[in-house]
Amino acid sequence: MEESNSLSSLIRFGIFEVELQAGELRRQGFKVKLQEQPFQVLVMLLERPGEVVTRDELKRSLWPADTFVDFESGLNRAINKLREALGDDADSPRFIETLPRRGYRFVAPVETAGKRETEEAGRSRLVLVPPEGPVESNVSIGPVPWRRTLIWALAGALAMMALIGNWRPWRASRIAADQPFLQLELDVGPDEFSHPAISPDGTRIVVVSNGALSVRRFDQATTTRLAGTEGASLPFFSPNGHWVAYFAARKLQKVAVEGGAPIVLCDAPSEGGGSWSDDESIVAYVGAEGGLSRIPATGGVPQPLTDPNSNPSGKWPQVLPGGKSVLFTFSNGSAQGSLRILTLNDGKVKTIVENATHGRYLGSGHLIYYRQGTLFAAPMDAGRLVITGPPVPLVRGVSSTGSWRRAEFDLSTNGTLVYRGGSEGASFVLSWVDSAGKTEPVISKPGHYWWPRLSPDGSRLALSVLQEGKQNLWVYDLHRETWNRLTSDAPVLLPTWTRDGEYVAFRSGNALAWKRSDGSGKLEYLAGVSPNAGPGSFSANGKWLAFWPLEDGSDLWIVPVERTPGLLRMGKPQLLLQQAGSKGAPRISPDDRWVAYSSNESGRFEIYVMPFSSQGREMGRKWLVSNGGGTSPIWSHNGRELFYQTLDRRIGVAAYTVRGDSFVAEKARHWSETPLVDTGFTGSFDVAPDGKRVVAMRAAEDSRAATLVRVMLNVDGELRRHSPAFAK
Repeated sequence: MEESNSLSSLIRFGIFEVELQAGELRRQGFKVKLQEQPFQVLVMLLERPGEVVTRDELKRSLWPADTFVDFESGLNRAINKLREALGDDADSPRFIETLPRRGYRFVAPVETAGKRETEEAGRSRLVLVPPEGPVESNVSIGPVPWRRTLIWALAGALAMMALIGNWRPWRASRIAADQPFLQLELDVGPDEFSHPAISPDGTRIVVVSNGALSVRRFDQATTTRLAGTEGASLPFFSPNGHWVAYFAARKLQKVAVEGGAPIVLCDAPSEGGGSWSDDESIVAYVGAEGGLSRIPATGGVPQPLTDPNSNPSGKWPQVLPGGKSVLFTFSNGSAQGSLRILTLNDGKVKTIVENATHGRYLGSGHLIYYRQGTLFAAPMDAGRLVITGPPVPLVRGVSSTGSWRRAEFDLSTNGTLVYRGGSEGASFVLSWVDSAGKTEPVISKPGHYWWPRLSPDGSRLALSVLQEGKQNLWVYDLHRETWNRLTSDAPVLLPTWTRDGEYVAFRSGNALAWKRSDGSGKLEYLAGVSPNAGPGSFSANGKWLAFWPLEDGSDLWIVPVERTPGLLRMGKPQLLLQQAGSKGAPRISPDDRWVAYSSNESGRFEIYVMPFSSQGREMGRKWLVSNGGGTSPIWSHNGRELFYQTLDRRIGVAAYTVRGDSFVAEKARHWSETPLVDTGFTGSFDVAPDGKRVVAMRAAEDSRAATLVRVMLNVDGELRRHSPAFAK
């Protein structure tokens, strides 16, 4: 066995790091109290990750023969203390696995970072986050006009923070600059939050928490809920910081940060973010037809800025300095996208960064953008609208929401970055969950899993898996614990089984496709449908597939299915439901009588049920099922319950009966209080055939992080100071 001093001085796993020289365990930069013996046990396990360290080895190393203690009880006590410090569970281990009567094994990925960080810090470029592999640029690079710029004084930031209460310092992992950032965590609990936004002057933040907007000044210790903003999402500040605009009830609205009655600015059947310009206009994505629009900040009719046919999904806009151009995200909802810039004088659009789903320009001359859990910084000339140098990773571990991968971060004009930790880059846990909240792992190793769907007999699991930047469809055999990959090219979403389990339909790239579930045969595509079509469910008789386009203002469709031995063909699609609002996730009931779906026609997404008719004869009849919002309905196999995902990421359920031609749902309730992963419209769980448990995606991180806003001061100054593009 190698001695511990052969390891790097700094070892990382999950949100923890071990400093061997100091003999310390840290969680997100904070020291965790741990006695010497449990710490020594941890070091021995980290020396051989993935291997069994036997009880005899531990005894020889840590309990020598002349030690007058009970080894068995001492070791058990040390392991218990260690698990307590890590927040680990012996029944569902994330870090330390017990092998009865043999020993223990460290099962989480381990990174020895000290040597690599030293090498990176010595290079002539800024490396705030050591990349785990080759960093793809995928940016349009123009010639670099070298120029000198003023550096923000860190002392000024420190003086400002001296006035701030209820802050605590935090040193993010994976930082290797020679002078670390000043970083802080701000607790906005007790509830989880999303969609953080910071005022342009960096003096206050607003978040969505417990279904409404909450605002807090940095020089105050309390967070204030803004009355009347229930159902709010995607907030953004006015240039003077006195107002917050947001989306709610299919409207774009604004409210004063000091409180007061919200003011409706315009209809917004779709919500895709906005930016408030210095000229007192707002650029936002508000229309079901797609594209960006301009709206007066006092309210009025939206005026289109982009062609919805060529740029239908122009989300998360930012008006760039000078007000002559707009940065936005173009995405098809498949976890991939590009950053584009619209020039307002001629309406032209250019792509500036590929393979990114959210971006913000920083006044220091950098574009900060999000890719697979990491924020990158690239020098950018805002006048010529070009990237002028290679990107560097800024911070890893930033969360995103929904299948569009909107990153949970924002920037002030004075260089303060706020974000929510946890990420697409972080692993998810696939667990069996019952109504009492008891969990057990489905797959022992956490991974980048999406859209788990059980086969009709419950023996296999189809899911999308992200590996090395590629998202493919896999089928996991739950009994044999074996994997079978079905695709190898375009990103895959929404696997959907035929009722006999022979085929899986899914969205591949921008097309609806299907393939045999054993991996044999060729990949087939459905022609003549709108791009971005995603399957919802097959009918029980196998004759129909319900689907919808993954875009704002979507309608519901069905397509006839023809089955012959070893062959599946699809015919001409036809409309199933067309009405106001966005609709999606159509699920045909086990008896083929009903279709459950999600719609935001009321101003928020709810679950509805309507009769299933291939002729559209009963298109006007429907029943509301959910209570308080919901997405992704799933029928139980017993024909008596309808499950769905609530807007607070729990599992809801409603029992139902059928009386003649009417669908009668009982009051919906929470089936389980176990929080799920936010995958937006598409859901993150599936119901087992017996209806007694579900397979669900859960965050592999500590839930405490969900109430902490992470703050990085003087980002622009640090980028200028260490980036060679600004050092000349």
